[in-house]
Amino acid sequence: MKDRLSVLQKLINKRKKIIIALAIIAAVTGTFYYRSTQAAKPEKVTATVQRGPLTQTLALSGSVKSDSDITLNFQTAGKLSRLAVREGDIVKKGQVIASLDQRSVKKNLDKTLNTFVKSRLDLDQQRDTYDDTITSDTIKRILEKAQNDVNNAVIDVELQNLVIEYSNLYSPTDGIVTSTYNLQPGMNVTAATSIVDIVGPDPIYFELTADQTEVTTLRNGMEGELALDAYLDEKLPGTISFISFTPKAGESNIVYVIKFSFMNKSNSLLKYKVGMTGDVSFVTAQKDNALYVPFAFVQDEQGKKYVHVMKKGKLEKLSVQTGMETDESIEIISGLSEGDVVYD
Repeated sequence: MKDRLSVLQKLINKRKKIIIALAIIAAVTGTFYYRSTQAAKPEKVTATVQRGPLTQTLALSGSVKSDSDITLNFQTAGKLSRLAVREGDIVKKGQVIASLDQRSVKKNLDKTLNTFVKSRLDLDQQRDTYDDTITSDTIKRILEKAQNDVNNAVIDVELQNLVIEYSNLYSPTDGIVTSTYNLQPGMNVTAATSIVDIVGPDPIYFELTADQTEVTTLRNGMEGELALDAYLDEKLPGTISFISFTPKAGESNIVYVIKFSFMNKSNSLLKYKVGMTGDVSFVTAQKDNALYVPFAFVQDEQGKKYVHVMKKGKLEKLSVQTGMETDESIEIISGLSEGDVVYD
């Protein structure tokens, strides 16, 4: 009898252990399942409708340009005898840039001066010859011809002086030499040969382009702020000085040229060089007391704007009327009040 009771007690204890083990397994499994389902359930992201200032900006890209980008040529052909500048040199207005060989033109000038002296002497001789003679039409014609010879000789001298003057090339402006076209003294040049390129430092400007939707928000005199890629920590204020009336040629899209004047210093080109790229930011609209929410919380459905709000524990769509848009926020004109909560 005792043996039977002992066996029965062992069976009962074993069954209890199995039940406890199954309970533990169930508890662990339930906990794991709960945590996994909670982790998989997406967290509701909310935003509160706020009131405050809104600023709408437009950023456009471009590069530094100059209106004083000029190419110099000689007016006559000849042999280049002197190139007085190199690329990167700073030049002043009226400075000699290059010269042609003047030996032949100076010889021609000497010859022309001799012709002038001869014609002058001939005129004086004619006057002396006919000084005491009764003036006739024949004598008048002789003296007139001699005078014309003198006048033509004077003109020839002046022309030769111009040739000598044209054999020197002068800078018409202050600026920086950007190219000498690899010319060397001794090379023959013509009137069509480009000698040097000079970029004047004033005025330089920032040229950018705006498409047909952006250009409508811009106007002459509008203030902006330029950030050059080479000087990102430096913000350069300026204003729009020109907006083209016709689209820029050669572009795949319809874009208009905008000139942004940001500098008016004679040495500005020493730092801000032609070709430097960057972006100009314009404030196109601003409101001091606007109702707004983050841009991402407003949805668009067939041209109508709506947000999600919580009503009786459920998310529902609510139509709203919007206004100004910025990179991060959008104005709410009607449909929401300050402090309302919207859901993503």
